[in-house]
Amino acid sequence: FQPAILLLNSQLIIAPAIRHTWIKDHLISKTSIWGLPLPSKTREKDYFEPQIGVKYHPFKWLTLKSNLA
Repeated sequence: FQPAILLLNSQLIIAPAIRHTWIKDHLISKTSIWGLPLPSKTREKDYFEPQIGVKYHPFKWLTLKSNLA
């Protein structure tokens, strides 16, 4: 289910959305290719990504779609 805005007698549909991405990366300590020790690292990042989809149906035989993220 995704909420949408219907305009022009449902010929134009606008669907906004937000995506949340969470990334956790863990590097175990090792030795580099030059023989130097690499320490353990843990990184965590999260992103909120707005998106919008547009669908326009001007004729029965033609539908135009576009997405922007």
